[in-house]
Amino acid sequence: MSKQRPPIYFVRHGETDWNVQGLIQGWTDIELNRKGHDQARAVAQALTRVREFHPDFGFVVSPLLRARQTMGYIAEALELEPPQISIDPAVTELGFGVWEGKPFWELKASPIYPPHPEDRYSWRPEAGESYEDGHARINRWLDTLDRPTVVVAHGAIGRCLIAEIAGLPRRDLVDLVMRQGFYCKLADGKAEWFDASHNSFGHLFRVTTFGESHGPALGCIVDGCPPNIPLTADEIQAFLDKRRPGQSRFTTQRQEPDQVKILSGVFEDDRTAGPVTTGAPIMLMIDNVDQRSKDYAEIRDKFRPGHADLTYQAKYGVRDYRGGGRSSARETAARVAAGAVARKIIPGVTIRGALVQMGPHKIDRTNWDWGQVDHNPFFTPDAKAAKFFEDYLDGVRKSGSSIGAVIEVTASGVPSGWGAPLYGKLDQDLASAMMSINAVKGVEIGAGFASAELSGEDNADEIRMRRGKPE
Repeated sequence: MSKQRPPIYFVRHGETDWNVQGLIQGWTDIELNRKGHDQARAVAQALTRVREFHPDFGFVVSPLLRARQTMGYIAEALELEPPQISIDPAVTELGFGVWEGKPFWELKASPIYPPHPEDRYSWRPEAGESYEDGHARINRWLDTLDRPTVVVAHGAIGRCLIAEIAGLPRRDLVDLVMRQGFYCKLADGKAEWFDASHNSFGHLFRVTTFGESHGPALGCIVDGCPPNIPLTADEIQAFLDKRRPGQSRFTTQRQEPDQVKILSGVFEDDRTAGPVTTGAPIMLMIDNVDQRSKDYAEIRDKFRPGHADLTYQAKYGVRDYRGGGRSSARETAARVAAGAVARKIIPGVTIRGALVQMGPHKIDRTNWDWGQVDHNPFFTPDAKAAKFFEDYLDGVRKSGSSIGAVIEVTASGVPSGWGAPLYGKLDQDLASAMMSINAVKGVEIGAGFASAELSGEDNADEIRMRRGKPE
């Protein structure tokens, strides 16, 4: 069990050219490359949004240039004075001795490099340090820590820090993924990574989407998927086909096949009985084939109400007006693909959704039939309402307007205990995910705002004791 420590915000330095080339850096002083500077700026801006910061925070940085450059952006963003920042050799990178400047793959292929993680923990390169040495060094530093601290350091020493705070076994320490462009909050025996760019969602199972409406492709990277789960592109495609545009007159007429490709994280041979996940990040890509950018030429210098045009221009000083760029609802194709992977991890949970209201018109819940959802263009469970919605929406469209709707999602078979206390509640994460979908303006969970009209008895969870256990 790890000791109780003050909260630590760990930042790995931004990318260097040696990172790109896969070269071992260690004590060698390498500066950030262009992407590394961008990552450092993004992390600095992300840290400005951490509400817990107060004047008593400590700021510690490794003496190596790449870490000091990263801390420089943080100091600027947080308006720190030089005396507030401590340059501490205790958090410098592990030394890799004679291996510095050589490719990591060459070290891994060397007969002197131990094949087992537990042995690699204590392995010490010539004229260098072992992870065990680094772990002891970081423990001595932690024993001096008396206040919450932001520390900017490196990959290997960061593994030692995270493993100590989170109480990870030695065999897991050496292979911890150390991200650049993120920060990691270490508190209460837990390590939680935060994406500075806000293109990612999730914690243990994390999805990062990429691409724009009129770019060559879009997709996602799924990190945290367990190994040995059967997964094929056809299984993902089944869900993308439901979302695919151009299937009725009530959706965009853009003709995109939305064919998904699995580019990594899946392996197959004669022993696997089909493709299975490997535990590595899964990259999914969907080509854009029907971009009609000229259709948007007229709005190049105009800003559409109800869209993110003005917001993007104000925030970034540039915007992709072709279909909205990154703000386009086309980004949700990547979410659907990632969701198909997520379903494979929780096969005991059933998640379904349906349209229950369009404008002021609600479905008749006595007509609810899940079997109807896939047989009308509105994904509604009320066949009679579907007929009405066709005429209603045609009229709205002919008038040159549009109308809102309400979607109801149910999840059954969810086990108790998902989520985390306070700032990681399941309800909170679900609401955050839903609110990030284009045009969503409200999320209710359970009775939602209607619970204000319910008595405590009516609104309470239905719990009963059976055979001495609650259920």
